[in-house]
Amino acid sequence: MNKRDTWQYRMIWYTYKHKAVLVEEVERRFVELIHQLCDELCIQVEHIKLKPDTFSLLISSKKQLNITKILKNMQKKTYKSLSKKFTQLKSTDGDLWDKTYVITSINQNPSEVDIRIEKIFDHLWSAEYYDLDEGVTDDLDVFKMYLAHRNLGIIDYGESVFLVDVQALNTEINLNCFECTKIHKYGCCSGSPCDLSVKNRKMFIQHMPNIIEEMKKLDESYYKKVEALGGFLGEKGSIRECEGRCSLLVEHEGVWKCLAHKYALEQHIPSYDLCPLSCLMYPLEIIELITDKQKKIILLTSALDEVFAKEYGRWGSYKDLDVELRCIHKEAHNYIFKEEDYRPVYQVNKNLLIHEFGQEVYEGIEEIID
Repeated sequence: MNKRDTWQYRMIWYTYKHKAVLVEEVERRFVELIHQLCDELCIQVEHIKLKPDTFSLLISSKKQLNITKILKNMQKKTYKSLSKKFTQLKSTDGDLWDKTYVITSINQNPSEVDIRIEKIFDHLWSAEYYDLDEGVTDDLDVFKMYLAHRNLGIIDYGESVFLVDVQALNTEINLNCFECTKIHKYGCCSGSPCDLSVKNRKMFIQHMPNIIEEMKKLDESYYKKVEALGGFLGEKGSIRECEGRCSLLVEHEGVWKCLAHKYALEQHIPSYDLCPLSCLMYPLEIIELITDKQKKIILLTSALDEVFAKEYGRWGSYKDLDVELRCIHKEAHNYIFKEEDYRPVYQVNKNLLIHEFGQEVYEGIEEIID
């Protein structure tokens, strides 16, 4: 089959409590069963890989599949058949399979839309920024039209569903921020500061006395101005501005740095637990698509597309800043923003994605994009 005319699904199943039971005769019989079930459904088996506690299957089909139903059916039938023959499987407490993981690669035929994505859009009730109590747009219909033209892959992991904007996450960027601030002063951090989530605000307040002392060491006169405004934090976790910039922005060794980020690195605290996630996320954009049944679907995209940045990005457009923005224009590379240092957005934000959603979801993004 021509790959452009097929739908591909990669399924990864983990055994119950990761018990090592897929070995020897079990493995051989299991592979036979999978081939048999796929033949019955006219599904092409592309690749099978087994480990003692993990099963990975890549299948393809000329038509869209109800992959959730097929997955449950396969799991039920394989367990029923295997447990009758192999007594060691009874030690799995009545269930062979634990968490499941499904990656859907989109058919490249633009006339055929993924039915599951259509259903999500049909039932979309609101769109909110991840980690913020703030809506993305008041016009959901226009937003749905924008998303309908994107190449979106799907990752199902346990009870969570992720939509992966392939082009947006594969766009290359070079976040050489420290060097940039030597030329453009505070650069992109000179706008309004991002809000802290409830969790990060608690952590920030816990460490605030030490952060204040760090600020005093670096620039005591500036901290007095911050103090006169009421301190770093305003109401509801918002970080105050001082002198037209985020109050946490301070000059250190000729470079403008976020004091909270600097403190977190020096104290070996995950920056994702102390700083506003929105500050660490750029240009990755994470949006929660909430359906009328209150199910949350995570959209993973980026703000590098100007239309998206201006209309839907949490940071807005950076075109108004007096900054060259070579970081997002690879063709404008120079001796600071070296061409070889540009990398796809999902790779630049690898640690954040793993921290928030786990290694398996990141590997699913790699699978869809590669």
